[in-house]
Amino acid sequence: MSHNLYVTDLSVLCHAEKIKFTEGKAEGMNFIHMYNGSLNLMISVDRALDIYSADFRGKNVVFKSKNGIVNPKLSSQAIGFINDFGGGLLYTCGLDNIGGPRDGYIQHGSLAYLPAEHVNITKGFDEHKKFFVSVEGEIKYTSLFGHHLVLKRSIKLFFNQSSIFIEDQIENLNHEDDQYMLMYHFNFGYPFINEHTKLYFSNISKTDVFNQNKKRTYSDFHRLEKPIVNYPEEVFIHEFDNTSTKIDIINQEDSVSLHFDNERLKYMTQWKSMASGDYALGIEPATTKLSERAYTPIKAFDNHVYKLELTFKNKENTHE
Repeated sequence: MSHNLYVTDLSVLCHAEKIKFTEGKAEGMNFIHMYNGSLNLMISVDRALDIYSADFRGKNVVFKSKNGIVNPKLSSQAIGFINDFGGGLLYTCGLDNIGGPRDGYIQHGSLAYLPAEHVNITKGFDEHKKFFVSVEGEIKYTSLFGHHLVLKRSIKLFFNQSSIFIEDQIENLNHEDDQYMLMYHFNFGYPFINEHTKLYFSNISKTDVFNQNKKRTYSDFHRLEKPIVNYPEEVFIHEFDNTSTKIDIINQEDSVSLHFDNERLKYMTQWKSMASGDYALGIEPATTKLSERAYTPIKAFDNHVYKLELTFKNKENTHE
């Protein structure tokens, strides 16, 4: 279809624009608003180009905690992870730690506290003449006499398609080998998820409960329940037995599929919080088990590529 026959400014179809928050705990933060006629995203420039807000056909799909958007400059020992974790569609954990704080590393690592630089917005047509908008940027994890890791991130949308394409490249620009760990902390919330939500996993070989309490009965990780006041969270760890994984989250009206290559993303943490007010589902592909937190080695001047795709559907657009 030749869109130019209908409009001269293609930004009405698919666009990205920079905005800045002016009050509250998010004051001074820079975001990029992306939209394509199907999806609306808010990407945090000051937090590693993570995706905070997301709605599909006007319906919220993400879990946002009561903390809301918090400027990472407010974070300190007084205001730690539990007080500044805002949720959002994607919170990237690493490159120094995932899981709880340890050995001087903060909970879920320092990457989500680092701003992106060389941020660029690109629009155009691909080789199939599909109109797209993409956001690219770099996040540097460095130390004197130590790390020089750079994560180059790209987030792409195509006009009127309900898929989000995420591509990360981790480069080691040091003259010595290095290591890292990485987890993609996707967070889904109401009304997209509810007690009718069911989960389907393409190739799980093993599932364990993280920090299992033998005095407690755990729920079925394949489905969600209604909110329960003060209900404690549950965390499951899945292992895969193939090189490509698909996870489907299906409700009565909507669904989302997460696709990724698990050559390096061999594990997935599933965070299930059925607590009233903190009702959330976390789907978290990772390079290591949460219980082991093993590093992935990367050679000097080498780069590792990660590609993930989220595709949303509802009964009105099942043809996509």
